[in-house]
Amino acid sequence: MKLEKKTFVARLCAAVLALLGFASCEKVNMRCEYGTPSMDFMVKGTVTDEASNPLEGIRVIVRKETDNQPRPNQSYVDYYGRYHMVGGDDTLYTDVKGKYETQVIDAFAVLEQKVYFDDVDGVAGGGAFKSDSVVLRTAPNKQYKKGDGNWYNGGYEYTVDVQLQKK
Repeated sequence: MKLEKKTFVARLCAAVLALLGFASCEKVNMRCEYGTPSMDFMVKGTVTDEASNPLEGIRVIVRKETDNQPRPNQSYVDYYGRYHMVGGDDTLYTDVKGKYETQVIDAFAVLEQKVYFDDVDGVAGGGAFKSDSVVLRTAPNKQYKKGDGNWYNGGYEYTVDVQLQKK
């Protein structure tokens, strides 16, 4: 009788814990994941003028965050050597051929992130050009790394080419 009561109490406790979201992982190789889906993305492209001449020294800002909360620029390299940006923006400049490419950036999803293009040197770099921006999710992309079928959705490369107009 006492054994039946202990078994009943143990099963009742297990049921309550299961309803509260607590469980055990019996298999050693089973992944227990909690959180939100994630992905990696890169942004690359070329910046030219209206005559398709490459523009050097154009500041390119890839805005990672999707909310209006300002965060400090922080980054780290994980165990696998992947670059991660925590909040803030990734800022880089075009080379002599007008090309730019970010490192791998981790995110939950590519939604309303924007890529901004600014002529910071004015007339010194071949003329003064108007600033421009592109919503990243509207840009052409290709998957360069498959997801794991769980929380990680893979890696995507977005190509954002722009032509800046003179002021």
